[in-house]
Amino acid sequence: MNTSKIAKLTLITTATIAATIAVPATAHAVPDDSFQSPSGNIVCILAGNGEYGAACQVQQHTYAVPPPGECHLGGWGSQIDLRPGKPPQFECVGGVLAVPPMPTLDYGQTRSAGPFTCESEPLGMTCTDGSTGHFFRIARESYQLG
Repeated sequence: MNTSKIAKLTLITTATIAATIAVPATAHAVPDDSFQSPSGNIVCILAGNGEYGAACQVQQHTYAVPPPGECHLGGWGSQIDLRPGKPPQFECVGGVLAVPPMPTLDYGQTRSAGPFTCESEPLGMTCTDGSTGHFFRIARESYQLG
């Protein structure tokens, strides 16, 4: 084989190995718990420690989103994060938070991790930081930050 072909094969092999290694690392980056609303339109992750708290992303929404600021990604306005000790905020995202299907949190049920609790309701998903009282509610038609 000539040097050019060897270099190309080495590059392809290295890229393939790197891609294979990167997939498991991404899969394990999801915090402790993930779930979806009964409709499947809202997906959430919940973790009670570290830098995570609660985050939910609505797959399809009709509400008006706030101005994106410095975010130029296509997912602006679809995800709200609630981190420990901080008020909720929209997150600049370029992809999905979690991929359905995942366990469903039926209406009227809650899921908790540390001080964070999320409740599934017919009007949307509400997540609260019990240590600060900060919360968000997200639904197809509206959102609320508090």
